[in-house]
Amino acid sequence: IHPDSHKQLSSEVSIRTLANPKRLILPLRQHAGAPATPVVTLGDRVSAYQLVAKANGRFSMPIHSPLSGEVSGVTEQSIIIKVDAEQQGSATPLNRDISLLDRQAMIDLVAQAGIVGMGGAMFPTADKLRLSLRHPIDTLIINGSECEPYLTCDDRLMQEQGVQILGGIRYLLQITGASRCFIGIEANKPEALACMDMLCHDEPAVDVVSLPPLYPMGSEKQLIEAVTGLQVPSGKLSADVGVLVQNVATCIAVFHALRFGRPLTHRVITLSGDALEEPTNVYAPIGMPISEIISQCGGLKSTPERIVLGGPMMGKAIQNIHAPVTKG
Repeated sequence: IHPDSHKQLSSEVSIRTLANPKRLILPLRQHAGAPATPVVTLGDRVSAYQLVAKANGRFSMPIHSPLSGEVSGVTEQSIIIKVDAEQQGSATPLNRDISLLDRQAMIDLVAQAGIVGMGGAMFPTADKLRLSLRHPIDTLIINGSECEPYLTCDDRLMQEQGVQILGGIRYLLQITGASRCFIGIEANKPEALACMDMLCHDEPAVDVVSLPPLYPMGSEKQLIEAVTGLQVPSGKLSADVGVLVQNVATCIAVFHALRFGRPLTHRVITLSGDALEEPTNVYAPIGMPISEIISQCGGLKSTPERIVLGGPMMGKAIQNIHAPVTKG
């Protein structure tokens, strides 16, 4: 189908970095599996990038604090952090040398960074990559289709952070053993297509593919068929036909984790809709209340019909404007 896209509201606006919020609400379930287990207690001091909740079984992922501050609440659902007015630095090493690491060790680092699929599914990225240890993978597909109406964050990332996306692709090719990579981008994103095409000009294993702007082009099985002609059989995984798919924002998270030892603590999100004063894309810490983000972007100019986390097709309507941003 071809729903009205409304992408023009925010697609021309560069990504903004927000002022730090006064508090963070970190849900313990930001992944497909069981909630993470807190490793901090009330009153603890935490640094930026510090582990605050550990993985709890299969498909569970650790959670790290995006900013330094004091733990002001720990519940069954979330960890609340009062953010320091003056940030105290990070708990993370820089410029990690991974040249001697094998594929399993690289996947373990992705898991330790708490990376999940950032296209919305929030499936643990390390678990997806582990499929490449059991199935021969020959094709990596990078999902830049962004078929949901209104959303433009991946479009802006491809225009502004293509170098980091390509860095993540190189690591993913190394991890999966794939011999070729396709970056699938819908034709309604000409600037993103041009930027990625130019960056990949000297990358013999990487090709940029223009896709028709249809919904649900970003859905994994539809994307695989559009790019490769392969159909994933019912009840089977993409790895069964030798393909793995990753979102462009996930590529950036993988690059930051492996190159700089940085866990997933921030993401770019789209704020859009006719009720907003300033539709835009912002780089926000995970756990930042949506109300604070909206207030930093000019606020509301009218009462919205509803507030949706995610795209209007697959997102979820929420009642509480103070709900936090999550990894997905």
